[in-house]
Amino acid sequence: MNNSGATLTYVSPTGLMESLPNDTYDLWIGGMKFAEDQAVLSPGQTISNFKFRLNDGVGVMQIGNILMRDISGVLPVTLLAFSAKPEGDRVQLAWSTTSERNANHFVVERSRDLKEYVLVGEVPAEGTTDQRQYYGLTDFNPEPGANYYRLKQIDLDGTVHVFKTVSAITQTNEPVISVFPNPANADRIHIRLWNADDAEIYLLTPVGQLVNGHLEHQSGEADWVPDQPLLPGLYLLEIRMNGQRRTTKVLVR
Repeated sequence: MNNSGATLTYVSPTGLMESLPNDTYDLWIGGMKFAEDQAVLSPGQTISNFKFRLNDGVGVMQIGNILMRDISGVLPVTLLAFSAKPEGDRVQLAWSTTSERNANHFVVERSRDLKEYVLVGEVPAEGTTDQRQYYGLTDFNPEPGANYYRLKQIDLDGTVHVFKTVSAITQTNEPVISVFPNPANADRIHIRLWNADDAEIYLLTPVGQLVNGHLEHQSGEADWVPDQPLLPGLYLLEIRMNGQRRTTKVLVR
């Protein structure tokens, strides 16, 4: 509320600049503006207290001596944060909520152009809670360069709510080699190759003994296939590339 005697500008919850005339107020709940440039009842009015109660999506709000009832349309999930963090050839996605009402599950989608999206994964929601909840998901197949992620929340009745889009940039000039899944199967070890198609790959026992096998290359990935099925246990995958050598632990089930 602005009672300064002149028009003011302020940073809104969405991060944008907003203009507010004198003796008016804007009402925000999370990132949604419920009231804009509403006139106060009397010039120079101040707010002595603020109360808001929400039950099953219907709210009662009291601002000073002003009481508003039956405020509907409040999002069933209050999103606190949504982030995408690149880690080598994958992106770690995380989000948190401060409250949920009749939420069924979350959906994360990825896009290269903010137009067409593909599914990354789904995560069950807590449902109904006033406690802060934390969620996470890993994108194992991001595209080189910029990736845009969209978070959706699905209600129990099928209603879809779309939250803000975040981005992550995966480095296209750094070689990354990873094993997926890990633990691996006894008859083959699947390897993702990121700018590493020319890498030499060997499998060793924990004491450094070479395990016989061969590499079957595909575009952007490969399978290391042993001559004999591997015994369960821990192995070392050795990668040699550009005069450098490094090892990755692989657990065989």
